[in-house]
Amino acid sequence: MSIPNKQIGWSQEENLLWQISKELDRMISIVCTGSCPTTTTTTTINCHCYTIVNDLKSDSTYSYVDCLGNVISDVLILDGQVVNICAIFDSIVFPGGLIIDNGVCLEVCNYSCSYYKVVAPAEPIGNWDISYVSCDGIINSIVMENNDEFTECMVVGSFTYDPEGLIVTDLGDCIVESTSTFVECGLVDECTKSCSEPFNYYTVWMTQNCIDNWPSIGCEVWLDATKTTAFPDGSYSDGTGVGCIVITGGIVTSI
Repeated sequence: MSIPNKQIGWSQEENLLWQISKELDRMISIVCTGSCPTTTTTTTINCHCYTIVNDLKSDSTYSYVDCLGNVISDVLILDGQVVNICAIFDSIVFPGGLIIDNGVCLEVCNYSCSYYKVVAPAEPIGNWDISYVSCDGIINSIVMENNDEFTECMVVGSFTYDPEGLIVTDLGDCIVESTSTFVECGLVDECTKSCSEPFNYYTVWMTQNCIDNWPSIGCEVWLDATKTTAFPDGSYSDGTGVGCIVITGGIVTSI
């Protein structure tokens, strides 16, 4: 990797990015003196997947070093925009905005989401200014009053509030509504009964992964969007008349 010479008159941001690039170049360079052994050396570059949230109420720019060591400067990010990029660890320069480190880059660089329950206490009397990014990439700003509560699927690390005092509970993986997974098929204990049309579907909530791969052991099945009421325990027909799905505590335990 070829790093250009530092230039007089560069901004603080440009100098920082140059220093990061120089240090990266030093780490991945192999220096051999004397008789060199015939070996193959691999180097792991510490590249992370970042979510950048522009909650500054105006357009802005950010800069970073990409996973090949290239300095990427002054990238426009619009007011309210949320972007994901792979960048060298701790190389992003974004004054005043929110930067979320989602961990080491894999094949897909996406933000992670989780389902949160937020409760405002009865005391002290006051309001809470809240900001978070929903999993469709939208920045949300609301005000909570005493005894208010809500549940929402949010980008992990995006939830901020002021002042302190809110009770925040991570309920785990986000769930979505499904009206085509569960079919009411006679008695719940008749696992050998085939379902016949017209079908009468249950409305349930599960993770999208469980819906796409239904049925799967370990999938949670809920009767509401707030993860309050689990699907009743029982043995259910898989609809074919040759299989049985067992649900215990709202979780598929056997197929």
